[in-house]
Order: sequence, then structure tokens, then C-alpha cells
Amino acid sequence: MKLTQLKLKNFRCFDELEIDFHEQLTVLIAANGAGKTTVLDAARIALSAYIKGIDVSSARPHVLAKITRDDVRQIWTSTNMQPQLPSSITAYGNWGEHSDRSWEVWRESVAPNTRMRMDADANELTKYATALQDQARSPDSNDETELPLITYLGTGRLWFQGRYTKRVAESDEDASDIDDSDSELDTDSEPDMQMYERIWGYENCLVASSSFKQFHEWYLWLFKSYQELQVLQTEEPTDTNATDLAVLKAAVDAVQQAINEVLGATGWRDLQYRRSAKALVMHNENHGYMPLRLLSDGVRNTVAMVADIAFRCVRLNPQFGKEAAFKTKGVVLIDEVDMFLHPKWQQQIIGSLQRAFPKLQFIVTTHSPQVLTTVPNQCIRILDTIRKNDQTLFVARQPDKQSRGVASNDLLAELQHTNPTPDVPEAKWLSAYKALIQQNAHATPGGYDLKKKILNHFGDQHREWRECERLIRLQAIKAKLPPSNH
Repeated sequence: MKLTQLKLKNFRCFDELEIDFHEQLTVLIAANGAGKTTVLDAARIALSAYIKGIDVSSARPHVLAKITRDDVRQIWTSTNMQPQLPSSITAYGNWGEHSDRSWEVWRESVAPNTRMRMDADANELTKYATALQDQARSPDSNDETELPLITYLGTGRLWFQGRYTKRVAESDEDASDIDDSDSELDTDSEPDMQMYERIWGYENCLVASSSFKQFHEWYLWLFKSYQELQVLQTEEPTDTNATDLAVLKAAVDAVQQAINEVLGATGWRDLQYRRSAKALVMHNENHGYMPLRLLSDGVRNTVAMVADIAFRCVRLNPQFGKEAAFKTKGVVLIDEVDMFLHPKWQQQIIGSLQRAFPKLQFIVTTHSPQVLTTVPNQCIRILDTIRKNDQTLFVARQPDKQSRGVASNDLLAELQHTNPTPDVPEAKWLSAYKALIQQNAHATPGGYDLKKKILNHFGDQHREWRECERLIRLQAIKAKLPPSNH
């Protein structure tokens, strides 16, 4: 399953917007409030037509992602706000044996007790999901049915919050703000029995606030079972135990491989359960084993993100064994993929996600020029406005120039229209002093005053002052050259 295009009409900030997606990776960039998250939410709502056909709580009417009353675009009139209807999302994509399919969801009223509607093609997608589910559950399927992964990871993806909830707010609006957080994660609780079923990989997959709990309970059960069966197989070796052990090890390997790939830059690896710590721990050559809850926000939240995806790969497609993360196809939506990450890690996060999950389509947002340095321009979409026929139009355009391999300062200026040099007095001193150097006027009283300010602030070892000295030497060399005849 892949998304190729979305068309939005009267959805939140957009009167109309068309955006196409790269088959492997699309990175959305724009100013704050310009609609990046809106595009992700529109994709989430479009994909809910598939989830509606699955027997998980995410498919219940009060939880299913949908166009709510608040999503309908409003405009000011002379006296009040007027909703613009219908509010619609048209999606284009490929699913199953069907390529170049389209489906539409819309809301035509904001009156109480009215809901989003789906066209016949969206209903076909729902039926397709149900058919896949039935095949996966059939005793004759031999677990060979491939289930596509779908998940949305919003900015609320704190590692121990919200997603694995036992109750969902009963309301007409999207239950995306559920928070069932605890200060500590329970290492002794029994997982929900439904968690053993393949379709559990879709549980809460489109809820905007994510958590670590769903993965945590499953992985604890998985790792404990793996450890116990290792002991049992050593004491009482049987073919059945050997087979079960291989299945459990494949699942552990699939998760660890994905996490190790994405966290490679940090040195932390091999997520596992340690009885001595009564917690999930990770290993680092310099620091040894540490409980996951004690690691940095960047590490914990990246583990939560990768674990969420890997967990769903393993649950949906256990027939792939330890290759589940490599072979599972589907769509992953991530808001602010650079959240909590050091700039060096920001440069590596996209590539490592694609290596860990090469068959998945990623649609992500970012504010970071560091992320963009590793992304080719054909995978970037800039949300912007243009003037045409005295109208302001929303567009999603691809950058004209290549971005992959370009310095982050250049991308900050070119793509994000931000001066890499901040608008502060110290920067203005440097600019003014360099201008005086170019004019051979740096030895004037004004030049000496600027020099004193610069040295007091930066010091004589700072590269900015070293650059000033280099320019002074260059000007001195130029002054000694014979005058040009031209």
C-alpha cells in the first residue's frame, strides 16, 4: 500500500491543496502554522478507510480518524465565521492488486450528530482490509497473507504516554488526546490476549498520541518467554521447544535489528529485558547496560518510534521472521521526525529509518535543515502560497535545486528562507567591521571601536575573529600588488 497524492478542499487552513508523494520518502517543510501537520492528518484520515475494515478498537466510530467539525475550514464574514462545505479529502494510491486507485471522504455539515462520509471506492478499501483480515485468520492461510503496515506517529509520541489505553473517550471528535501515562512502566502486567493476534498490529495505529506501552508489554512478554524457553530447551530439549524458540528469537531479532540500525549513531543497542534491573535495558560499550527509562529524551523517543514500527511489522507479518522489518510494506506518517535529536543524529535519521524499513513509504515533517542535507530534492515538498490572477493559492512544490549533500546553512537560506546569521548586535559588529576591512578603513577610530567589541565578545581565538584577521592580511597583500592595467 502506498499513497501517491492527496487533494484537500476546505480542510483546516486550506481552501484547496494538491500534493503528490514520492513512492519511498516525502519530507514536508513549511513555516509554523503553514499546514505540515494538516497534510499528515489528512493522510491519516484517508487511510482510516482501510482501518475501518479491521476488528480493532481503532476502527470504532468514536475513535476512527475522521474529518471533525473543527477540521472544516472557516472564513470571516462581516459579522461571524462561516464554515466552508463540503470539507473533503481525496486520496490516490495503490493497494493490493489495484494501482492508481482513488477514494474520497468528506463532511457536508457541521450540525450535531453528523459524520464524515465515504464514497464507494473508500468502501472498497474497507472491504479489502476486511478480506485481508479474514485471509490472515483463516486456518488455511498458513500465515502467508501479507498485511500492510499503517501507522501515524505524532508529536505526542512520548515514550511512556497514551497509546496503549484500556479506555477511549466516548465522543464524536477524534480521540487523539488520550493520555494514560504512568511514571513507571509495569514489568509484571499480563499483555492483552488480543495482542497475540496478527491484526493487533493495527491497534491504535492512527491515534495521534503514541506511547511505548503497547510495545513494552508485548516485548516484555516476548523476551521473558524467549529467556524461559532457552532454559527449558537446555534442560529438556524437544523439537517443539526448538521450533518455538526459533519463532521467538526471530521476533526479538527483528526488533533489535531495526533499533540498532536507527540508534547506531548513539552507540546504544540490543534492547532487552534484564531480570536484575526489572526493566528494559540497552547496552553501550562505554556505559554498559542502562535502563531505557534513564536514557536521554532523544534516545527514548527514537526507540519508541522505531519500536512502534518494528512491533507492528512483526505482529502483522510474523511469517517473515527476523526479516519482518525489511519485508513489510505500508505507509508511515511521522510528525517532526527530528524531535529531540542532536544535529548530527538529525542528519542520519532519515537514512537509518529507510535502511531499517526499506519497503515502507515514509511521509514526514521537519523544521531541521540538518535533516534536509541527506534528502534529495525530489523527496521534498515545500508548502507555500503563490499569487495567480489576483488570488492566493496554496501549493506543494518540489525545490528546483538539489538538496542532498548541500551544507545545512545553504538549505536554511534557500529552502527555509532564514538567514543563517542571527539578527543580533554581535553579528552586526562583524558585518560592519568586515565592510571596513574591505574599504581599508578598519584602522580608523570606528574600526578600533568595533574591534574592541568583537574581541571582548568572541575572544581572539574564535574563528570569527580569525576570519577578520585573514581578511586584513588579504587586504595588505592586495595593497602591495602593482596596479592593474585594466
